[in-house]
Amino acid sequence: EKDLVNDNPPQVALLNEIGQLHDEWIEVAGEPEIAMRREVDKTDTVTLEDLNTFVESGTGKNILDQIRAKFATFIETENTLNAQRAAEAESQANLIRILAISLTGIAIVIGLTAGSIISRAITGPMGQVVEAAERIQSGDLSQQVNISSTDETGILATVFNEMTTNLRDRIEKEAELRLIEQEAN
Repeated sequence: EKDLVNDNPPQVALLNEIGQLHDEWIEVAGEPEIAMRREVDKTDTVTLEDLNTFVESGTGKNILDQIRAKFATFIETENTLNAQRAAEAESQANLIRILAISLTGIAIVIGLTAGSIISRAITGPMGQVVEAAERIQSGDLSQQVNISSTDETGILATVFNEMTTNLRDRIEKEAELRLIEQEAN
């Protein structure tokens, strides 16, 4: 029992006092009363009146009342300490909840920011390719996409630029051939 409160010296001292009162009760009330009861049964030297007088003297009761009072103090102190510990635990649990929610919020913000940056890194260059493709569709074959990355978007831009150059060269060659044919006719 003392192991449960050994971190609290006043409570340990109170348990020691209770133990001493217990020992005192055994010595001055418990054992003498038991001995008197045995004598009443065996001999006539101690009577029931003697036994009643001993019990009514209140020696044992006074000690038991002191034990009860000390136990009540002990229990009240433990209840107060338990309430304090519960409040501290609740406070720590609330702090952990707040921390977890905050970290979750921070992680969400970081994730959204990273997603936005990655999205812009992809859609920006892709927008350039789409814009150049629309101009080529309108007939402007001078379009080139200036993307210097080495990822898939950069590869797409390089291939797109090569395709545009090849298309422009082919159209120029066809125009030259038509011109030569017209001059020949």
